[in-house]
Parts: sequence; C-alpha cells; structure tokens
Amino acid sequence: MQDTTLRTATRKRSGILVIRILLAFLGLVGLGAYWVTFHVLPYAIISPRRQETREIPEFARALRIDPFVVAVDPGIELRGSFVPALAGKSLGTVLILHGIGDGKKSQMGLARRLAEEQLNAVVYDARAHGESGGKYCSFGHFEKADVSRVLDAITRLHPAAGPFAGFATSYGGAVLLQALPQEPRLCCAVVESTFSNLRETVNEHLGQLLYFHPRWYSDMVLDAAGRIAHFDPDTIDPAESARRIQQPIRLLHGTADEDIPVRHGEVIFRNLASPAKQWVAVPGANHLNIWEQQGGKFSTESIEFLKAHLRSSAAGGSD
Repeated sequence: MQDTTLRTATRKRSGILVIRILLAFLGLVGLGAYWVTFHVLPYAIISPRRQETREIPEFARALRIDPFVVAVDPGIELRGSFVPALAGKSLGTVLILHGIGDGKKSQMGLARRLAEEQLNAVVYDARAHGESGGKYCSFGHFEKADVSRVLDAITRLHPAAGPFAGFATSYGGAVLLQALPQEPRLCCAVVESTFSNLRETVNEHLGQLLYFHPRWYSDMVLDAAGRIAHFDPDTIDPAESARRIQQPIRLLHGTADEDIPVRHGEVIFRNLASPAKQWVAVPGANHLNIWEQQGGKFSTESIEFLKAHLRSSAAGGSD
C-alpha cells in the first residue's frame, strides 16, 4: 500500500514537472515570437542595409561630378551629385531615385548614359541610405517631400538645369509616383519594377520569408514599423497616387519579377490619370535586368521618351 502511494505521488510530481517545463517552453516561444514580431521584423522593413561607400567607378571618372548636400529635416541631410551632360547644351535634367538598400554610387552608370545623351543627371542617397542621414525609411511618406527639396537645391545651384524629369526603380519608383502629383516641375517620368501598395508587398515578402503567416500578422508587423518610423502605412499607396498624376509616364515591369510581381505594375497603369502613359511588360525580365533585355532596346526607348518630353517642356508644349 505504501509503495502504491509512493508511486502515485512520484507520477504526480513528474506530471507537474512536465507541465512546468512545457509552460516554460511555451513562454520562451511566446517571448521569442513577440521579440521577432515587434523588435526584429519591423526594423528589417524600415532599416535597409546601407550601401558601403565606394570610390567613383573608373568608367565614371570622365564625368564632371558636382556634389551637393540638402538639409531636409532637422538633423537629416541628403548627399548627392549633379552630373552635367558631356557635350553641347543639355536638354534638361533627370532626377534618379534608387531602390531600397541601394545608393547613388550604383546609379553612376545610368548617369553616364544620360550624360552621353545630352542630359544632366542628379543622383542622391535617399534618407536612411548610403551617406545620407536619417535612421529609418518611410517608403514615400517623408521621401516625397525630399524630392522637392532636392529639386529646390538643384534649381538654386544650377539655374539652367531645367526642365526636369524623373527616373526611378522599385522603392524609388514608389517614392516618385507619390511625389509626382505634388511636383509639377517634373515634366515626365520613367518608373520600373515598383509596388502598388505597401501592405500588399510587405505581406508578399513576409510570405517568402515565413512558411506560414496570416495577413493580420504582416499587418501587425507593418503597423509596428510605421509607429517606429512615424508614418501611417495605409498612406503608402502608389497605385492611389497614380490617379492624380497628369505628367507623361512610361511604366515598365518584368513578367518574371519575383520580388514585386508584374500585377503591381498593371494596377498602377490602370489607375494612371495621365493621358500620355505607356505600359511595357518586359518578357522574361526579373526585378533587376530590364535594361539588359533584347540588346538594350528598353533602355534606349526609355531615354528617348525622356528626351522627347523634356524637349516639349523646354519649348513650352504640353503632352
């Protein structure tokens, strides 16, 4: 009888120990999930890895490069370069906006190409990127005003730089689409491989990162990122901004883009209010190689699009 009672008590203590271990394990899992949800993933969204500062590429050393600094907010300065056309009177200036985690140095190849086509180029590190200040990016909430500040600075430093156009890819494209309705100085724009809505693209990217997640989870992570960086994620909607864009727009997207699927570009194009809009779905192109397709056909066409509308703007025409 005593042995039976002892065995029962031992089993009870073992059961309690197992429950305690299980509860401790679940607590640790919950704590880890909380930490990842509110202290890891939100910062991954708004704190892009800064591109390391590099020397000017060899191919760009023949260019004249005029650096500039623009104060956009207290304690935040943007650093960029004005690259004049190589020969003859320029047709105008193209403002280049880079992708997330990228920077002005990687845009020097495009700047050289534009300079060879009688176009000035402006490249700059967006806030929280490269050599510019700022701790967090906001996907256009603050950056769209930065576009205007950069144009103000270029107009002051280079009074004959106008007219102006925009060229942007991915993250930069989303910023440019949000800036265009409020920035009439940009007479036209070429936008490649950008997203239509921030919530949608964050949900898609978390789906690639995590095997399973409900939509409410990605919304919760994005809302946390917005609180940290002081912006409302629901306002980051380039497709909605497109409804207020009147300037000529050339919109390109690769059909094999796995980072931002082509349907994002299709939605933006449908919403564009511009009477002079072009849609180019590039067969087989991914997120980064549109200009390499078909022997550079799409890059040539995009540059000709910019030149035609800059000429028209300089002549006082409307497109």
